[in-house]
Amino acid sequence: MVSGVTVYKVEFTENATNEGTPYSVSATGWVDSNGNVLAFYFEGQNITGPQAESDFFTFSSAFYVQAIFTSEFQFFLNAAGVTSSTTSVTLGPTTMQVTDYQASSLPLTISACGYSFTLTSFSLEAGTIPGSSVNVVVYLNMAGTQTSSSSNVSVDMVVKVTSLTKA
Repeated sequence: MVSGVTVYKVEFTENATNEGTPYSVSATGWVDSNGNVLAFYFEGQNITGPQAESDFFTFSSAFYVQAIFTSEFQFFLNAAGVTSSTTSVTLGPTTMQVTDYQASSLPLTISACGYSFTLTSFSLEAGTIPGSSVNVVVYLNMAGTQTSSSSNVSVDMVVKVTSLTKA
């Protein structure tokens, strides 16, 4: 801790498919209790400064991890057929309270912003890192099809924070 600011190490993994081909990636980010991204490690590169923050959120957004909590994606969490409860999770040495969002029955179709999402799997857990103002999605399991007037895109992913450690 420096001047009352705590640094957290956040380790991510993603298992998903891209056009039918499964893949797995991992990344690590260091975030302070004010929400600033200090560094980001991905594919053998340690990145700092403004590029670290950009890459951290780009990496997360690619998985829908941070994007789910932006206003344009709140329709997933507020949709009829999605329920929520509060629970605690342990991520390495850190235990934190999260809101657990689940589809109450599947398949679940959600329409918004010109898209229709037919989900065959949906579960999300998110909360605030203890002692900080940083909101983080710690688990996302989403599978189904996103349909617009011009395309159908299959989505099949499991993204999770595997460890959350005070650095």
